[in-house]
Amino acid sequence: MRLWHEKCFEHMSKQRIQGQHRECCALRGRGWMKPHSTVNYIFKYPIEFLVAYHLKLIECAENKHRVNIAEPWKDITYRGKKKEPLIQVDKLLMHRINQSDFIYSEHDEPMFLSDMTDLYFRDDLNKEENKNGST
Repeated sequence: MRLWHEKCFEHMSKQRIQGQHRECCALRGRGWMKPHSTVNYIFKYPIEFLVAYHLKLIECAENKHRVNIAEPWKDITYRGKKKEPLIQVDKLLMHRINQSDFIYSEHDEPMFLSDMTDLYFRDDLNKEENKNGST
């Protein structure tokens, strides 16, 4: 489980975008505050940060990759079928999060470069280059 840098979304394969969506769903639901070594940093932030991240992912999934995302996940209070919805959401915080360059402070330029390198070597970018005819 990992959260890719949000600037990588547009470079990810459809399958990887779908996988990232499933991970966000799990984290928003029963996985919230359950320790996992690669994503523990997100629990230092209010859940609104994860929701904002997930909404950016959903936008890219639907617009660039033509992935249909279930409507409930677009609701900022939704946490899955087995969790009660969020009672209170700080909409001002959500607005401020969306105005920033990246959602989590850990998602900085070094992480972006590392994630882009990972995508390239995992073939997401390599396949994209070949599909577009560039080498």
